[in-house]
Amino acid sequence: MTTNDEQYIRLALSAAKQCLEAGEYPVSAILVIDDELIEIVSNQNISRSTWGSHAESLVLQRHSSLIREKTQRLSLEKEAQGKIELYTTLEPCLMCLGTAVLHKVKRIIYSCPDPRGGVALIKPEELTKFYQERWPEIQGNIFWEDSYHLITTYLANQKEDFWPAILDSFEKMYSDLKKWPPRVGWPSGSI
Repeated sequence: MTTNDEQYIRLALSAAKQCLEAGEYPVSAILVIDDELIEIVSNQNISRSTWGSHAESLVLQRHSSLIREKTQRLSLEKEAQGKIELYTTLEPCLMCLGTAVLHKVKRIIYSCPDPRGGVALIKPEELTKFYQERWPEIQGNIFWEDSYHLITTYLANQKEDFWPAILDSFEKMYSDLKKWPPRVGWPSGSI
């Protein structure tokens, strides 16, 4: 973990807090290319009335052309792919990981583990060569309690029948992590 990792996660947490205040599921993501912050985007599931408007996928899709230009130029120069990093307040879901892989993200750094749909425990060696060659480094648990509290605050105030089960899964995870606190920056598969 670097000082930049902490800085970017703090920025994402601040955006997630604003997201919560706006009534959205409080997840925000930041795209960084070659140490330059490109954009901070928050979930838009409620405002767009879609299930797939996740912050991670949105920020990558918005800047897909820039990422493509950067990685193609580097390929022509026969250098390693550019330093494309994705910071997020919640461990990415399978959809967001797939979007990150397709966009050649080198590192994904997240705050709170997702007990329902997080991808950090996926073993890339069990996937096809395409995914193995493009698999990002995944690190998590940076200021995880801050993100946890934003998410559970949102979940506790929802009225639909399915939210209590989701809240229960986060509370169980919290209880487990408080017994065995994660080290900051654990790599993929460590939790």
